[in-house]
Amino acid sequence: MARETKEQREMRNAEATRAALLQVEEYRKSVPKRIMDATALAQLLGVATNITLTSTGPSVHFEYGHWDREGTWPVVIDDTLTYETEEWELEMVEERLQRLHEHNLARETRLRLAKDAFLKLTEAERAAVKEFSYQLG
Repeated sequence: MARETKEQREMRNAEATRAALLQVEEYRKSVPKRIMDATALAQLLGVATNITLTSTGPSVHFEYGHWDREGTWPVVIDDTLTYETEEWELEMVEERLQRLHEHNLARETRLRLAKDAFLKLTEAERAAVKEFSYQLG
């Protein structure tokens, strides 16, 4: 196998640099929509958002952290996104919002299940469950 010449190595490095720059450019083009999507999902989930306009574009601060009934924090969010945000930061906020969304969906499913089970009880059984529900768990 022939060794790579200096010109071939420079050409390969230049091509790799161009590819990396194109990838960064594609990411930068996607940032405004992804920030708006994250803001919309956050508002749907009850995550506090504060949008301020800076010289380089909007700055969106996300803040969330509420105790669950189980005494845990399902997700803590305290992040700010701008058009200059690194890709990993944006992905982290998107992932946290998605995790909170999944947590809320699972909670709604469990509530529906509990309501269905409760409706199947007799009146006396319902009264007993209501009276001692705090001791059942």
